[in-house]
Amino acid sequence: MVMILALSLTLFPLTKALAASTSEGNTHGIEPESFQYLACGISTLDFSGNTALCYGRTEAQQVVDYIAVTVTLQRWNGSSWVNVASYPFSKSNTSVVEGYKGVTVTRGYQYRVKSFHKVTHDRVTEITYSYSQSKYLS
Repeated sequence: MVMILALSLTLFPLTKALAASTSEGNTHGIEPESFQYLACGISTLDFSGNTALCYGRTEAQQVVDYIAVTVTLQRWNGSSWVNVASYPFSKSNTSVVEGYKGVTVTRGYQYRVKSFHKVTHDRVTEITYSYSQSKYLS
């Protein structure tokens, strides 16, 4: 019982951060409360004509050994989110990495950006996800 309580108290801040990152109204990403190095992750989506403008950014609290963001464009197929395209971006010995990609898309669908954020420093790896607000391209 004590172990379950300790585990739930340890994971609560992360669960809270991840839950906040999945809300449809959150367009700025997440700010994990329980990470030592990972400061925040951001996902955004805009459109220009038939092009989805996908952006993701990972920020660390300090210069880290490795930092990465993988930006994934997703489309709603009526029952689930399906990956359309995915683009990895990474750097070493810095505190920020960002990636921007334009993807030609089909009108008449709902889209969002899902970003995977990763920081590694002193053999500690921290990961999380963020989501943009979903948008319909008419």
